[in-house]
Amino acid sequence: MLKSSFLSAISQEENKGSAKFQKFVSPIRYEDLLHIWNCTEKIIYLREVYGKFWENVNGYWLICQKKIEYVIKN
Repeated sequence: MLKSSFLSAISQEENKGSAKFQKFVSPIRYEDLLHIWNCTEKIIYLREVYGKFWENVNGYWLICQKKIEYVIKN
């Protein structure tokens, strides 16, 4: 109740386009967006790192597989 009355009082007193209202409301949204952005940067970085790792593992596996096939044939 207190929170809703506080918010309604703010919305009545302040114009939503005013700088004071934007400074009051927007930091929560900016923090959420920054958190999401940082998480996506980490995911992209991890995909790059582990992608290269898995490419190397797959390449090594293919080399081993070819060597095994060569040994079996000869």
